[in-house]
Order: sequence, then C-alpha cells, then structure tokens
Amino acid sequence: PTVPLARRRPTVPLTRLQSTVDVSALLYEERERGLEKRGEFEEALMGEGGAALEASADAAASLVENGVARVDGALEPAAAAALKTFVGDELERAERDVARADVPAEHRFAEVLLKANRRDLLLPLDDDRVLAAARAVAASPVGDAVRSLLGPTATLYECSCLISDHGSPRQVLHPDTPQHASGATPLVTCFTALQ
Repeated sequence: PTVPLARRRPTVPLTRLQSTVDVSALLYEERERGLEKRGEFEEALMGEGGAALEASADAAASLVENGVARVDGALEPAAAAALKTFVGDELERAERDVARADVPAEHRFAEVLLKANRRDLLLPLDDDRVLAAARAVAASPVGDAVRSLLGPTATLYECSCLISDHGSPRQVLHPDTPQHASGATPLVTCFTALQ
C-alpha cells in the first residue's frame, strides 16, 4: 500500500526571516528586563541605597575576604574635577564620532549591563589628565592592594569611565569576572568617583 506524503509547509528563506525578526535584539531586551527585575529585587532586599561601605584599613585583605574594598582619597579633588571635565568633553566627542560613523562604537565604548542611560567610555591613556589620574590611583592604597593580589607586573587592561545618567536602571550586583577555581584573582576592577 502507498502512504501519502504529508504536505510540506513552504520554507521561508533565512535572509527573509532575519530581516523580519531581529532575534539578537529580542534576546537582549529579555535579558535587560530580567536584570532590571533583579535590580528591583536587590533594592527591596537591601533598602534604598543600601548601607554605606566603610573604608578599609587593609584593602587587599578586604578584597580577599569580602570581594570588595573601599579606599578614600585615592584621587585628589582637583585631579578628579579635571578628569570629570575631560570625560564630559570626551563623551560628547565620542558620541558625535560614533553617530557620524567616523569611529566604530566598540573603539570608544565598552559593553555594559543595562544600557539605558548608561555608557562605559574608553579613556585614552595618552591624555595627561587620564594618565595622571591612573598614576595617582596606582600610587595610592588601591595600587598597593592590586600589587599585593596580582603582583608587581600586573597589567592595566582598560581605563574607562562608567557613566550612569539620571533614570538609568539600578546596577545589579555582579562580578566582572567569575572566581577562578584555584581561588586566584585574575582581575581587579577599581572604581574612582569623580563627583
């Protein structure tokens, strides 16, 4: 006996499907919604703003024990003000260059979680204000902690400015790198407030 073949559904060429549905954008939007909900949960758990982190007497020990440390005075107020002015000017220039397609976005901005009203502006180390601030932080107890954890030949991988404008969703708690199975510290992220 003959078995009738099932009717096949017409196939949609992949290029046509790609032009009608941007799967990558949909996945990104879903991830962003999940991170925003997680941020709301964390804020409800910790309260508005959370408790202030006290300055660490031994930043390296605090990093090992708690995964975070606070160091006051790593950058003089005048240097912070000069760098803040530079960052504002550089942000305008970077956004203009990217908008005109003079420079690819990834050459001026690093990836961030929760992109709404938030940018990670890559800073040039050949600018005197940026280099002076990087050297000041390296000469502070922050630099001492980094050398203690990573050794005297630790490499500066990136110097950037994380900018969160009013209305940006709460940044969720997250590590910049996962803990290495050996317990070693592969990367240390240092934030310096400019306001």
